[in-house]
Amino acid sequence: MNIRHIGLTVDAAGALAVDVRVSGQIVAIFVDKGTLDTPDVTITDLTTGDTVLAAAGIAADKVFMPRRLVQGAADGADIAVTYDAPVVLSAAHVVVAGAGNKTTGDLYIAYRG
Repeated sequence: MNIRHIGLTVDAAGALAVDVRVSGQIVAIFVDKGTLDTPDVTITDLTTGDTVLAAAGIAADKVFMPRRLVQGAADGADIAVTYDAPVVLSAAHVVVAGAGNKTTGDLYIAYRG
């Protein structure tokens, strides 16, 4: 298991965008709110654009365990009620919005890869 730490320092508009090198299966994401107001955090795969996490108005420190439907090998169709951790191919694009004027917090991404 690997853990990537991202220090979050937002600008006067309460926003931040950063690319983070991670490659593998995203197991968990911990948002340590610090002094951030109620941030919206969106994480996508930089290569595919697939959404890993889209959380709005985070009011307290929180652990997220994102999951997505698994597809069948034969036809690529979603398999009902079968979920697994999403995969990021090379890097994650992290966007924070609505976090207040020049506030700080931390983000931790736990991944297998």
